[in-house]
Amino acid sequence: MADSNPEQGIFSQIAGDHRQRILIVDDAEENLLILENLLAEMADIHTARDGAEALAVAEELLPDLVLLDVRMPTMDGHEVCKRLKASDRTRNISVVFVTGLSDEEDEELGLELGAVDYVTKPFSPAIIMARVRNHLELQKAHRNLRLANEELTRLATTDFLTGVWNRRRFLELGQNEVSRLRRNGRGFGTVMMDVDHFKSVNDTYGHDAGDTVLRALADACVHSLRNVDIIGRLGGEEFAMILPETDPAGVRLTAERLRQDIGQMAVPIGGKNLSFTISAGYTCVTDPNDSIENALSRADEALYQAKGAGRNRTIGYEELKRGMPGG
Repeated sequence: MADSNPEQGIFSQIAGDHRQRILIVDDAEENLLILENLLAEMADIHTARDGAEALAVAEELLPDLVLLDVRMPTMDGHEVCKRLKASDRTRNISVVFVTGLSDEEDEELGLELGAVDYVTKPFSPAIIMARVRNHLELQKAHRNLRLANEELTRLATTDFLTGVWNRRRFLELGQNEVSRLRRNGRGFGTVMMDVDHFKSVNDTYGHDAGDTVLRALADACVHSLRNVDIIGRLGGEEFAMILPETDPAGVRLTAERLRQDIGQMAVPIGGKNLSFTISAGYTCVTDPNDSIENALSRADEALYQAKGAGRNRTIGYEELKRGMPGG
């Protein structure tokens, strides 16, 4: 997974630091200028003079609100609104028609296409400013709610200390890989690893130092693994990885490379550089009737043997069963 810094949550983006954007679409220059002058203090203003330009600008900038004329050459406002609402990227942009058409059927059509409001020309500056302000506030509330929900999801699925997946989410993702194996027959690797002599790190340098070591380990994994690989903290100093569509040789190579790279790291602790090592056990899942829990159990057994064999080494469960020594 990507970001492993738990202190940079989405809550920091909520309330006040997002400058909203309005896109004004009209083929008449004077209408653009009037609305731009009226609304300049409320938001960043962008303009477009036809439907094609409006769609391109909306796709790129994702404005909070589009003020859209209906009568335009080539592509009218109704078609622009229809296309905005048909796109996953722009469907949540609020659209307000600002038009000289005052027919009820025309207004009904605009609202059916997904517009949130319909303002007829000539308009009252005070009225349109009030309506735009209300729609911007509503968009801000929707945005903050979405960001809050995303943050709550992040907090529920990631480890608070390291930012990698927590145990519950890791097991869910692991079960997804088992389901994928049942569909396409492609196996995956599972690795268990933990920090050697971690208790002595806490006892000697303090728990803050232990936390620093765990974050350094998680960061090393995040930056070393592929985007499709999965890393989670299962508890304490114990971490696990899932390597999709990776054969035993590839799983061993990845785990061993990580072990060696981490052994060469130096973590600054209280003015000193602290080095540490990890032990790792791994297994491969190729049986559609297997489970992520069983795979973790096998990898954990191999990890236990790596610890017993002197630590700072990688052992595979299948190698262990064949009586082959680990690295």
